[in-house]
Amino acid sequence: MRIAASGFVSSDSGSVASANAVILSELLTIGHEVNFFTKPSFVDPRQDVKTPTGLSRLSITDCTNRHTDSLRKYWPGKYQGIICHLLGAVDAACYHRTLVRAMRSDKVGEVDLWLGDWSHGRGLRPVVSFVQGPPGTDARSVLRHREMIERLAGRSTYRKMAVYARWRLSAGLPDFRNSDHIILGSQWSVDHMVEQYQIAQTRLHAIPYPIDLQTFSPVQTSRPAQQRLRILWLGRFVPRKRLDLFLDALAIAIRQGVDVEAWVIGKSGFVPNYERLISEFPFPDRLTYRSELLRKEVPKLMSEVDLLVQPSDEENFGSSVAEALACGVPAVVGATNGTGDYICDRSIRLSDSRSETLSAAIAEIATKKKSGQLADRMPSRLAAERYFDPKSICQQLVAVLERSVNQTSHV
Repeated sequence: MRIAASGFVSSDSGSVASANAVILSELLTIGHEVNFFTKPSFVDPRQDVKTPTGLSRLSITDCTNRHTDSLRKYWPGKYQGIICHLLGAVDAACYHRTLVRAMRSDKVGEVDLWLGDWSHGRGLRPVVSFVQGPPGTDARSVLRHREMIERLAGRSTYRKMAVYARWRLSAGLPDFRNSDHIILGSQWSVDHMVEQYQIAQTRLHAIPYPIDLQTFSPVQTSRPAQQRLRILWLGRFVPRKRLDLFLDALAIAIRQGVDVEAWVIGKSGFVPNYERLISEFPFPDRLTYRSELLRKEVPKLMSEVDLLVQPSDEENFGSSVAEALACGVPAVVGATNGTGDYICDRSIRLSDSRSETLSAAIAEIATKKKSGQLADRMPSRLAAERYFDPKSICQQLVAVLERSVNQTSHV
């Protein structure tokens, strides 16, 4: 198949971009040809394709919006605040127009594939968007967690965020008509799109992100059963990720005598000052904090913990959970965390968002550790191999691409 693609691809970046790098490499490996439309200074997938054969099947169409891109490079230090934000929006809009225009002019591709992004336009070809998740989840979380945001960042900051959130949930929504088929990371996301945005079920598909199962793999030995349960939090500090819930539940578990400690790695996203929750934690000797970690260091980190906790609200797909499972580490996920579709039998999907429910789950895992039930990392690893294998995921993706092409050819 000849695929015209665009989006976010980088093996050294965050979860979505790194998953897309795995997808792109696999598509090229199994014989598909990809013309990738991009601004190479922003996204250059050639550095993520490791084989000469793969590179021979990959071509790049430079879509750099030169005038506004030059302005973007010029304005740091010249403009700040709202002006900088507006200039960024102008640059993004010009880039997207350039992308769509170039993709419309391409006469070779059979299907457009947007990786990690919603399609910003379309031509005559069918369009498939493999997106990061349903739109508006972060925006809804701003309105839902007003009290927390006002306490951490101030009332004026909340008011600005609330205005943006309401725009994001109305005029700021993507144009769903640009995509014939939409791929999301979980069945929760598919159901949400049907309920929230009335998208036809036939246009929606649940496919998890792939994980590099060679890079993320279990160590031979686990932490001794008699050692303290060590929990990992890994990811951004934003309202829907529920760092507050995690820390409250951890404190409850400690007060109830659970022998547990936590490693927290992350920093504030669009809401500032979430680090205050770390400094206010009542048991600082049970909490180790780092603001960031190189992606290449994550597999080693996973070998040093017993459990990953991700109590997110409205989570499309939590790559940290998938990476933990690949390393043989079970997880506890939130009630509306779509990654719960793929967890192992030793993992727990919470029934609600109460701190008491999460603390009980932590206590349950601590009991399993002391009895030696976490010593063997293979049960979690096997779940990762079942759900996140790149070959299997690319087969599912190709089936959606072929379906979109076949549907168009019969119109």
